[in-house]
Amino acid sequence: QEDVKQAVRAGFTSVMIDGAAFSFEENIAFTQEAVDFCKSYGVPVEAELGAILGKEDDHVSEADCKTEPEKVKTFVERTGCDMLAVSIGNVHGLDDIPRIDIPLLKRIAEVSPVPLVIHGGSGIAPEILRSFVNYRVAKVNIASDLRKAFITAVGKAYVNNHNEANLAR
Repeated sequence: QEDVKQAVRAGFTSVMIDGAAFSFEENIAFTQEAVDFCKSYGVPVEAELGAILGKEDDHVSEADCKTEPEKVKTFVERTGCDMLAVSIGNVHGLDDIPRIDIPLLKRIAEVSPVPLVIHGGSGIAPEILRSFVNYRVAKVNIASDLRKAFITAVGKAYVNNHNEANLAR
């Protein structure tokens, strides 16, 4: 929670709070605390319900805990979050193959009072990504694709001129 407070006080215009590793009730309390603080600053909060498989930073999820549609409305109403990141077979990193469950996403979209977010969007087929607009998905995170592009570009720049210290040129 301290990270959220520091970010908001530093001027961030939105935050993402991840309590997916907690029990349902603990996630609600954790998220609600962040929302209560952020609302006083007019900062929207993205929350997460359901754990996402794969590697994220240094945390490797051991289980694939997909978002349960029957918990979505209650979670959003009790926390007051503005957007909801859901687990529908999406995975963090590029090592695992995402197995997107569109019927599950449809059921979640039908009950969610807020726009949805997909984390672990790297590696999802373009046609599936395009279909997300039909299910109230407002944002897809693709950090692994961005990291891969950055590393590739730096590697090429180094090979082309390994004596150049300023890669921005």
